[in-house]
Amino acid sequence: MKMFYLIMFIVTLISASLVGIPCDCTELLSESECTQINCAWEIRNGASRCIELTPADQCPYLSTQAQCKLIQGCAWTNAGSCAVFTKCSDYSVTSAGDCYKIGTGCVPGSTLSSGGTQCQSGTFSCPSISDPQLCSGLFESGNNYCFWINSTCQSINVQSCSSLIDETICVALGCTFSNSKCSVPSCSSITTQTDCTYLRSDDIKKVQICTWSNNSCGDATNTLSYTSTTCNENTGGTYSWRNDACTACTGLELTTTSASTNITSSNQTNSNTSNSKSSVLAFIVMLLILQN
Repeated sequence: MKMFYLIMFIVTLISASLVGIPCDCTELLSESECTQINCAWEIRNGASRCIELTPADQCPYLSTQAQCKLIQGCAWTNAGSCAVFTKCSDYSVTSAGDCYKIGTGCVPGSTLSSGGTQCQSGTFSCPSISDPQLCSGLFESGNNYCFWINSTCQSINVQSCSSLIDETICVALGCTFSNSKCSVPSCSSITTQTDCTYLRSDDIKKVQICTWSNNSCGDATNTLSYTSTTCNENTGGTYSWRNDACTACTGLELTTTSASTNITSSNQTNSNTSNSKSSVLAFIVMLLILQN
């Protein structure tokens, strides 16, 4: 299930300000930082490390459809639970539209004698969706999602603020709407020190890091003031404490292949959207809220 991939390989500097990308689990060297939705702290043979969880590790512990869809390889079943995704044709649903929600690439197929619908692999376009509740937040392809605007289901590219034309979607995805245009939020617009941590950048996959100085919030130019406690949290999960310094991460891909054993942290039962504060997923979760 290719719901949301966050794949980046370099840290980009724009106008000397810091723009970060979410950390991979292996870049998180302490248990306190190992809180990404797909990470867990493992202790094996006396050694500890932050590892990536497989779908089998996570799916059974995700209690809502929105949480289930965040993890590649998980699917929401007719029984109302999250399980490892197999293939589209393995699923039948009561409502044909539910096929779209099972996994990327699943569409309604034949009608069953029971009155339900057999799902199958296929593609679709947003304008073909006539149900407003089904439309909103549905993944189409690439960076495009479906949203119900002006009584039609429209395909919207959500990667950059400038491509968003609807005020509700603009604000929900962490952008700023003014003068009928959607734009990138600025650190300077933040008025309290508590909130002066990070914002989304124009690219939804990246985070703009902010810093408080001289009683005002502005773009961060370095991470020298961060500590082992504040480094990961206050940079939106894009930096981690390594070698006694707050160091930029090189990238995160929300897909897991490594097996894991002896996971001792509570992350298995706590893999939910509350962890999204530590990564740019905080913005993407909004899509799921709109969808349900």
